[in-house]
Amino acid sequence: MTDHPSRYRFEVVCATYLAVIVLLVVLCIVFSGSNALIGIARTALVAMLFPALILLPITLLMRSWRLSGLLLLPLIGLIMVYAPYFVPRAQTP
Repeated sequence: MTDHPSRYRFEVVCATYLAVIVLLVVLCIVFSGSNALIGIARTALVAMLFPALILLPITLLMRSWRLSGLLLLPLIGLIMVYAPYFVPRAQTP
């Protein structure tokens, strides 16, 4: 089984995506004192978590297990960010 150029390109796209996620996390940690910069970094980080929903199934179909494992981290982050919106609020009697 030989590697195709399209598979290599896709792996480069996924690696770049993961590098941007790591960069945004580092920016969120470094600029924790500046309100404007931390707001921009956090908004960009949440927006960058969504492509994991598309990239993960493709990597699973391509049987790229290492890349799939790495893409699970942004997907878990996305679930952690948006899970409270799908849980019903407690009603007070």
